[in-house]
Amino acid sequence: MRLSKANKPLLILVLCLLGLALARTTLAGDFTVYASGDKIGFSEGNTFYPLGIDKEKFLKTFGPPDATSESYDGRYQLQYFTEGVAITVSEKTNIVWSFNFMVTPYNKYKAANVQSDKGIRRGASIRNIVVAYGQPTERTDGNLLGVTVTNLTYKMGDRGAAFEFRNGDLHTMTVYMPQKDNQQ
Repeated sequence: MRLSKANKPLLILVLCLLGLALARTTLAGDFTVYASGDKIGFSEGNTFYPLGIDKEKFLKTFGPPDATSESYDGRYQLQYFTEGVAITVSEKTNIVWSFNFMVTPYNKYKAANVQSDKGIRRGASIRNIVVAYGQPTERTDGNLLGVTVTNLTYKMGDRGAAFEFRNGDLHTMTVYMPQKDNQQ
């Protein structure tokens, strides 16, 4: 097939738009949350983001957020709605101290394409998590505005991981540093 000179600009535009769509798809990649062992953080492809990473270094590699939350209690969040992740940053130290992945859509957040280092992903049960990670350090059960909420928390030295269920469905996976680390 031969293109006429008149159709070449249209083809170039279509290829550019396709390239932009593919680039955004690449940014909203598959995530692995590391919630056990010495490696606590998450990866996207071959890039690993550890807890405690400097915010500027994180942004340089991961890219700018869709929004930034207002400050509360000495911290704020970098919000990535398309990727389904919220990154909590300390105002005082400018370090990242939690990665929060939305396993199911929530408000403006799409569901993250995420799994844990032990294969926990959307559809996992509390039993699946206990089999994979053992008994939690802490379990809380409650009701929030008619929603049954269960949190399984695993504390690992100066780091932690939490799995939150809402009405029996895995809602979020979070890895974090305790509040005291945020205030250093």
